[in-house]
Amino acid sequence: MFGLIKSIGKSSFLIDGKNAIRTRCFHTEYDQVFSPYSRLRHKTVFITGATSGIGRACAWNFAAAGANIIITGRRQGRLEEITQEISKKFPESKVHFATMDVRNKSEIESTINSLPNDLKSVDILLNNAGLVVGLEPLEQISSEDMDTMLDTNVKGLVYCTQLFLPTLQSTNGHIVNIGSIAG
Repeated sequence: MFGLIKSIGKSSFLIDGKNAIRTRCFHTEYDQVFSPYSRLRHKTVFITGATSGIGRACAWNFAAAGANIIITGRRQGRLEEITQEISKKFPESKVHFATMDVRNKSEIESTINSLPNDLKSVDILLNNAGLVVGLEPLEQISSEDMDTMLDTNVKGLVYCTQLFLPTLQSTNGHIVNIGSIAG
């Protein structure tokens, strides 16, 4: 779906042949929606860490392409706000949010089990949740900070992937893992 990403000034353009979306300030302004023949139209995407940054931008882009999205994160207020904004801009996309912490496998299971029936067949899992703590020199990083970061960035990704594998296998789905060198 996404081909070339081109930046001009403060705007970025995501281009896939004939279709382009102009974005500004983390994808809050869209000038043109992807083709109604987008391969993502009516697909269901589950996004972790969707309350800011890359996760939020991905939610906007998937909705712009006609996908139905399930956005998750720890900050319920932000999830509600993003859901309202995206639903208003792209009413053809179903947007559902769930507050959850990827460090807690039972919360993930509960979220999956409580998805609306029309969104249970997830086609794409976007593992984006992550954080960075313990920026001190190595000898000063606390065990608690290391545990928090590893539980979120590694175990959270593994938990989500494990729990979605049966669904993704049945939908011939995809897994996208986002990571960083910071954590």
